Amino acid sequence: MKRILLALLLLAASVSQAQEKQPLTLTEDEKQFGLAQIWGAAKQNFVYFDQLTYNWDSLYKATIPKVRETKDAWEYYNVLRWFAAQLNDGHTSVWYPTSFYNPHAIYPVVKTDKIEGRVFITDVLNDTLVQKGLEKGQEIIKINGMDVIQYADTYVAPYEAASTLQGKEMMTYRYNLLAGPIDQALVVTVKDKKGALKEVAIPRKITRKDPPIVQFSVIGNNVGLLKIENFGTDGFNKKFDSVYTSILKTNALIIDMRENGGGDNAQGYYMLKHLMKTPFKDAASSFIQYNPIMKIWGMKTTPYFQTPADDYKPFTDRTIYEKPVVVLISKGTYSSAEDFAMSFDYAKRGALIGEPTGGSTGQPMFFALPGGGTFRVCVKKDTYPDGKQFVGVGIQPTISVQQTAKSFLKGEDPVLQKALEVLK
Repeated sequence: MKRILLALLLLAASVSQAQEKQPLTLTEDEKQFGLAQIWGAAKQNFVYFDQLTYNWDSLYKATIPKVRETKDAWEYYNVLRWFAAQLNDGHTSVWYPTSFYNPHAIYPVVKTDKIEGRVFITDVLNDTLVQKGLEKGQEIIKINGMDVIQYADTYVAPYEAASTLQGKEMMTYRYNLLAGPIDQALVVTVKDKKGALKEVAIPRKITRKDPPIVQFSVIGNNVGLLKIENFGTDGFNKKFDSVYTSILKTNALIIDMRENGGGDNAQGYYMLKHLMKTPFKDAASSFIQYNPIMKIWGMKTTPYFQTPADDYKPFTDRTIYEKPVVVLISKGTYSSAEDFAMSFDYAKRGALIGEPTGGSTGQPMFFALPGGGTFRVCVKKDTYPDGKQFVGVGIQPTISVQQTAKSFLKGEDPVLQKALEVLK
């Protein structure tokens, strides 16, 4: 079953089409319909609707004037994104029309993160910007002349849908801090390790050079390091098979899932079937049951249909990796990557090392919005097989280790270092 996160749907959409279009315009009726579509779809299908602490109908009524006041499609979609974000679920959100995005770089070409209250560049995925002086380790002080935290709190965080605080931070600072209209450049003020300040313009119409989805290397005392960027790529199984022979030759294995935002959970289970000697379980789940005639008659109904966890059997036609394995996790471990971590953890295959995961998985249902945008609403609630919650909480590490600003600036990776210590 597909678990699509963030802009993975947009990657599969027709982003190859020319983006130089006339500005998107919407009628007042279309605007009202889009808001009503979100309100009704959530009320009928949202699996966590019973957990809301406010009246959804009242919020809908209060948002109607906000929609009327929007001056263009960008403002309109930001109101819709804010409205959906009030449901506080990482798999329930509004996506802009594909025409709002750069077809070559849906995510910004500069990767960022918030570490101990400071915002750093963690990678630059465009050579032109490297030549302009942007590099990993620089601290972002301002964006368009505004303090970076204030900018994030004003223009980014209010519109990000998340189930946890760490998930909100991940969406704000790792994915969307530098996102925005493709025809508007940003000016960032960065500080290097010596304290010198520099202003650099970052256009949004440039190509991003992403790393390989599956990366494998051998470190330390013949320890394999397998980094999986996401589970949303066609041909993943072949990519994993291409390095599995090398994995079998190692003494132990570290699987780095700290930047894995999810995709297709079948890809994670494919990996696990190589690492388990005995069957393992996926998540237990539930979804809404609604019988209107029984409600009219005043008869009691079960609000949720429960489905137990399924068993997955290891492969029998190839060698199983039985040596020690640990998995690195963070707030960036999301969606189907959390399904992987949950199954690994529940099977007690090895330690989870790092920080709590983003705390959001599930199956979204999709609805078209006026102008080409999309609303997705989570219709399936997942837990550990024994009922333990991780959505809205995050999967907790066996061994808690955090990256610090000091260690980041020194180029150290305390989470990876702890994994090597554990495997000794």
